[in-house]
Formats: sequence, structure tokens, C-alpha cells
Amino acid sequence: MEFNRLEKDILKWLAENTEDYRLREQLFRASLKSRKYTGAGFFVKLSVPADTPRITEDIGDINAIPGPFIDSSSLESGADTALFIKDGIAETLEIFAYGDSFPEVLENYLLINLSRNNSV
Repeated sequence: MEFNRLEKDILKWLAENTEDYRLREQLFRASLKSRKYTGAGFFVKLSVPADTPRITEDIGDINAIPGPFIDSSSLESGADTALFIKDGIAETLEIFAYGDSFPEVLENYLLINLSRNNSV
């Protein structure tokens, strides 16, 4: 099982938009552990090698890291993304639609930075 194009693009966007080298390295080295389609989006579980540096508590409490907004003619109101960290490791990428369902395969899309705080 491998990341699909959308997942790869979102992970790349997150890696390029973080100031934390540890998170960047985790995202570049991550592989797909599992993917659960919910109808409104996906929960994508990541597997990060054990020797990858962990994000430490010196950067504060980490909840969800906002990712890019997804604009697509296939989505009524667009979609959003969030990356969840557990025990210093990138664990889950959530992709979710606003106002409608999310197709199992999204071909045409644009990832947009909504100028939210993306730094970790």
C-alpha cells in the first residue's frame, strides 16, 4: 500500500511549510500504514522509522497541525487537512470535506495556504 498523489502532495506541502527540521524529516521518511475512507474524507495513518528524530516538548503542546486547504471542482465547499502528532511522531493525516462527501479518488485539486499558523 502506498500514498496516493493527493496524500503525497499534502505531506510534501506540510514538510515544505514547517520550520521544524524533525517534522520535515519525519514526513519525508514516512510510509503509509493504513487508510480509512469515511465518506467525508480519510484518516491516513503514517509509519515513521524509529530512528527519525522526535519532536520534543521544547516546542510546546502539539495538537493538530493545520495543513493546506483543498480546492477542487469535485468538492462542493472544498476540504481541509490536519496532521496529528503523538509522542513526538507524525501519526495521522486527516483529510475532510466541508459540506459534502469526499470522493475516494480526487484527480483535480489545488492546495492552498490559508495563512494559518503552520509552524511547529
